[in-house]
Amino acid sequence: MKAILPVVLLSVLSAPAFAENAALVVDLGAGVCGFLDGNGNPAVTTDASFTATQSENGNMLLSCRAHDSAFAASDGRTVHYNGVTCAALNPFYGLMITNHSNVVITGEGNVNLKCHFTLDDLVGP
Repeated sequence: MKAILPVVLLSVLSAPAFAENAALVVDLGAGVCGFLDGNGNPAVTTDASFTATQSENGNMLLSCRAHDSAFAASDGRTVHYNGVTCAALNPFYGLMITNHSNVVITGEGNVNLKCHFTLDDLVGP
C-alpha cells in the first residue's frame, strides 16, 4: 500500500505528527512505515519489516525495511536523508523526539530507515 502523507513520524504506538519536515514513520502496532521516497514524495507502506531495540540505559533504535520499485528515485540513484525529525511513543519512558536518523533508498526501491533515541530525547509521558 502506498499513499501520500502530509507529515510523518516515527512511532512505537500511535502518536500525532510533530515536525513539518519529518521523513520517517514506524508504527509497530499498526504495521505502518512511512518516509520520503527517492523523489522526495511522502510514501507509506504496510509491507515492511520492523525492529525496535532498547538498551538498559534507555537508548532505543527503531528501524523499518521495505521494498517497492515505486519508492526508487526516477533516475535510479541511491538517495540518503539524514537528520530528519523522528518521534516515538516509548511505552516505558513516554514521548521521545530526535533528529538522529537516516534513510537510504536504493535505485531498486529498497528502503532502510532508522531513528536513534537516547533519554536526552525524552519529552514526557
